[in-house]
Amino acid sequence: MIGKLQRYATDWAIRNEEALFQAGKKNGKTVAIVGGGPAGLSAARELARMGYTVTIFEAEKEAGGLNTYGIVSFRLPQKISFWEVNQVKSLGVQIRTNMRVGKDISAKELLDHYDAVVLAVGMGRVPMLGIEGEDLDGVYDAIEFIKETKTKPLSDKLVGKRVVVIGAGNTAIDGATCSVRLGAENVKILYRRTKEEMTAYDFEYEFAKQDGVEFRWLTAPKRIIGDENGKVTHIECIRMKLGEPDADGRRRPIPIEGSEFTMRVDVVIKAIGQTRHLDLINEFGLEHDDGVVKVNPENYQTSNQKVFACGDVIFGKGKGEAMVVTAAQQGKEAAYAIHQYLTKAVSETA
Repeated sequence: MIGKLQRYATDWAIRNEEALFQAGKKNGKTVAIVGGGPAGLSAARELARMGYTVTIFEAEKEAGGLNTYGIVSFRLPQKISFWEVNQVKSLGVQIRTNMRVGKDISAKELLDHYDAVVLAVGMGRVPMLGIEGEDLDGVYDAIEFIKETKTKPLSDKLVGKRVVVIGAGNTAIDGATCSVRLGAENVKILYRRTKEEMTAYDFEYEFAKQDGVEFRWLTAPKRIIGDENGKVTHIECIRMKLGEPDADGRRRPIPIEGSEFTMRVDVVIKAIGQTRHLDLINEFGLEHDDGVVKVNPENYQTSNQKVFACGDVIFGKGKGEAMVVTAAQQGKEAAYAIHQYLTKAVSETA
């Protein structure tokens, strides 16, 4: 219900060309934001409203992050994401796209030239499965698959195809439901744990079930099989059972010896989580737990008092990715924390 109300309000604002925010009087302070997704844009908007000069450094061709590239179009058309980006630009926020921190500009440069830095990068690519046949034609990274559906003309490559999605997070659900809409004959989600351990939200699971997506619990891929032309034809799987809880608190899946079986399949979509930007985090010299940046939960401040972090980069392992609304709220709160930090610094030096 809330989502529908938000969609109605957004559609109304776009239709009436409403400018929802106004920039505040310049206060002479500058903030760099690394990542132009929901968290970064939210932080930029609030900072600009408070009078800060804000620059966003975005690695992709367009800003918007997950909203622009990672949420399937039947849920969120790109035009809405671009409208949100333009709302932020209208406040005087500079967005430098195709700029990778650590490659095109260093973390040191940002720390030296800005009064504060917000680290608001999303997640990276889907990691490798580490099984035979992963390089066959017909195997896709879920993130790239969804991105392609939003940035390229729709193709008929999934029409009548048998699709298997590996993983059970929100991205896996998107990959599966998108495949249904692209004409796939049959779509299955394979997950090595049970429904109780999946990271997808319950409403996402119900949405996929309504679309006819099948779920195979306690099932893991063992190898992907192809024909003489290098195209996917089958996937060999193994049944699992759950053991003791692992580091993230979920029970560890254990293969059941001799339970292998094979399924005919044309397309395999990998959605087993996403990598984290360790190189970037280390370049800033921030304390982290295997890629999850450690912050003070009260103000989003990292181990470097000048750097604040929000969004996926602080979202715990085993929980999937942060919801857009959560990331946006964190960006907003981080902006207020930066304002408090910088105004306190001014008063202490006055």
